[in-house]
Amino acid sequence: MRSISGTAEPSEDATERPRKWHQRAAWRLLIVVAVLVLVAAWRAGSFDHALVNVGLNAKPCARNGFGATFCGTELEEYRARIHRVKTEGEATESKIRRQSEEDNQRSRELIRRSQEEAAAAGQRYQELAKRGQEEAARAHP
Repeated sequence: MRSISGTAEPSEDATERPRKWHQRAAWRLLIVVAVLVLVAAWRAGSFDHALVNVGLNAKPCARNGFGATFCGTELEEYRARIHRVKTEGEATESKIRRQSEEDNQRSRELIRRSQEEAAAAGQRYQELAKRGQEEAARAHP
């Protein structure tokens, strides 16, 4: 447009272009920053639980028998806990077997002693019976 004095005034398009360019650059920068933040969060494993079903998890994930999903350090801790429980269970089972064997051995020993004592008592009974018969025979000739 021309002014009354005859000089050319800057058009609205010429003044708005730099402003629009700055606005677009700001939006682009905002989008780039948002994408970088999302990528950093993904690499940190923040979305692993949500993305494990489609295979886009950043860290290793596993699902236990109850359907719970464990990822990253949580998975390592879960595996360590399961290993500890398994080891403790095996140690307890071994201890119970050992105690059971010791108890069985003690039981066998007690049975053997009882049998020996019963045999000795039977033998004493027979000796006493024999003496009784001999004394009875002497007393009543």
